[in-house]
Amino acid sequence: MPEKLSPSDFLEAAKIYPVLDVRSPGEYTRARIPGAISFPIFDDAQRAAVGTCYKQQGKDQAIELGLEFVGPKLANWVKQVKKLAVEGTVLVHCWRGGMRSAGVAWLLDLYGFKVYTLVGGYKVYR
Repeated sequence: MPEKLSPSDFLEAAKIYPVLDVRSPGEYTRARIPGAISFPIFDDAQRAAVGTCYKQQGKDQAIELGLEFVGPKLANWVKQVKKLAVEGTVLVHCWRGGMRSAGVAWLLDLYGFKVYTLVGGYKVYR
């Protein structure tokens, strides 16, 4: 099961393990944790579409839309992380430490990676 780390513990672990920033490319470009690898689950347009759907139609519909976007990418993500992981371990974060990082952490944990997420996401880090 993925474990949550405080910002200070997350940054300490980042000295050893790769940090996967699962926010959109635009979010990553604006600001990021030094050394983090851009690993977006949505492109900027998809992120906007899911956010709009969430506000207008609700959580369930937004999750379904997000799953349509990410479904075809899952196997490739695992292949990429196999190349990036150090000792089978990765760190994952999104904006608030919510559904994006939790979803990627769940997938990678299911595959067998040791996964740590950042409590509160990038928002708390900054």
